[in-house]
Amino acid sequence: MTERLYPLGIQSFENIIKGNYYYADKTEQLYQLASKNSFVFFSRPRRFGKSLMVNTLKAYFEGKKELFKGLKIEKLENDWIKYPVIHLDMSGSCENNLDLLHINLNFKLKSQEEVYGIEVAEIDRKGYGARLSNIIKTANSTTGQQVVILIDEYDAPMQDNLTHPEALQNVRTIMLDLYGVIKEHSSMIKFAMLTGITKFSQMSIFSKLNNMTDISMLPAYETLCGFTQEEMESYFSEGIDNLAKGNGETREQAIAHIKQMYDGYHFTRLMTDIYNPYSLIQVLSSGEYNNFWFSSGTPTMLIKMMQKYDMPITELDCIETQVSRFEKPMEKIDDVVPLLYQSGYLTLKKYSPLRKSFTLGIPNEEVREGLASSLYEYYKPSGLGNRDTLLTAYYDLVEGGNIEDFMFAIRRFYSTIPYGLDNKNEKHYQALFYAGMKSFGAQVEAEKCTANGRIDVVLYMPKDIYILEFKYQKTAEDALDQIIRKDYKAMLADDPRPVTQIGLNVSADLRTIDSWEII
Repeated sequence: MTERLYPLGIQSFENIIKGNYYYADKTEQLYQLASKNSFVFFSRPRRFGKSLMVNTLKAYFEGKKELFKGLKIEKLENDWIKYPVIHLDMSGSCENNLDLLHINLNFKLKSQEEVYGIEVAEIDRKGYGARLSNIIKTANSTTGQQVVILIDEYDAPMQDNLTHPEALQNVRTIMLDLYGVIKEHSSMIKFAMLTGITKFSQMSIFSKLNNMTDISMLPAYETLCGFTQEEMESYFSEGIDNLAKGNGETREQAIAHIKQMYDGYHFTRLMTDIYNPYSLIQVLSSGEYNNFWFSSGTPTMLIKMMQKYDMPITELDCIETQVSRFEKPMEKIDDVVPLLYQSGYLTLKKYSPLRKSFTLGIPNEEVREGLASSLYEYYKPSGLGNRDTLLTAYYDLVEGGNIEDFMFAIRRFYSTIPYGLDNKNEKHYQALFYAGMKSFGAQVEAEKCTANGRIDVVLYMPKDIYILEFKYQKTAEDALDQIIRKDYKAMLADDPRPVTQIGLNVSADLRTIDSWEII
């Protein structure tokens, strides 16, 4: 029997089916999507399987029944009508480069025009809306069938230019001209779908595409992309066993490890756990637990925006928000939270039916560690002590070291902050400590929610737990008093490990910890 393969980097449904690759059958959901809708928008973070989903829809609408043999849709679809499909993948970098955007758009439209023998004069090459309109009308008249339009990563050109306002405005105008014709030809269209990361809403793309239904947060389509727990254990059972064996784990331990690292995404009020498909396939293929998703793209733009809008990593959990917050136009960003959610660095954690609000947080350890590592490099000022200072102090404490020695090491670490740097308040020092520790895998939480407030930092060791409260230009006694007064220790009552409570104060003059109190 030929060994089944993992579809690493393969976004062609046909290649997966013909190539003996693992495939989680989503075709029943895709059938329901295509049967009940005509014009839809669907957003998910990058590397979440959107392109494979679009490619599967393309094969379905092209009537390629033979590819779906044995899949759920085979029993649902009787007609298998072949529709003309216009498939545009808008990915491909064009950051602050309109010439490159024009080259890309011309190439993508030309490939569609060649299917129907359409020739475009040089002078008309940049009339993208008119060209797409002509393709739609020609496809419709030539085949006698309504047209299917599938636009993958529709927002990629705009995402590339979020930090270039002038270029973004030009790109938006060009893309609005292209996408606007979809509504104009609605009578000729059987089904149209746009996928992407961000919904460019209000006075933007979707002001003209107001016939599009946003299904991104509808429960019926919650699991279109990504894997549920059941799908993971069913479709990839053999891979889980191999991963467990290679890492000296039981099957149950491997499943728990995978869940901790790569699960935890939620996209609707139902809060169904969804695994990141890219990371899951990578860990099963490689046999090693690593930060795959984060390393596939450094979020430099997001990190800069987090700094600009004063959003430290320590405040990325327990964020309460209304759905309307996600509808802000991305062209005029004044809030980084929607972008963090739509990009996959935050996810839904809890839904309040009464308030009709969501609580957001970081989805899993893969994202948390990767984000911490990148943020640490941006948080730390030039000349700040090497992360090895934290690493050494941490492992000394793990091996039975003294908490006083640990605090002296943290003091030395902070003391290298250059003179004159504006460190704002305790949040900066808290974020540096948390990001540095988390970046090398320490079990640490920041802003941990309790009934009486948020704990600055909780550091979990094999045999002990440490609660740390940071103050700036106050006293260590003030910090320790807050821990005791708000009874933070009660949150950890079910844990058998002894809890040490530490209040510390940072001095603006010394630019480091000047005192601490320990119970």
